[in-house]
Amino acid sequence: MTKLFQLYVEKYNRYNPTYLALASIIMLLTWMYLTCLFLLLGGKLNVILRQERQRERGEVVPVSAQTAQPA
Repeated sequence: MTKLFQLYVEKYNRYNPTYLALASIIMLLTWMYLTCLFLLLGGKLNVILRQERQRERGEVVPVSAQTAQPA
């Protein structure tokens, strides 16, 4: 996402400064949203993988970890 944002800023700098500023804000917010989304999804994936490893080993999964999953 960072490389795509950098490419956009480098390539489309010839437009009207007003439109460039507005588009840059929109692109920045989109980049921030997607970056945060990927970080959250990565964290959720880590929790799921850890729970599966614990189940395979026969360990007891904590109650708080079980309630974190959607029903």
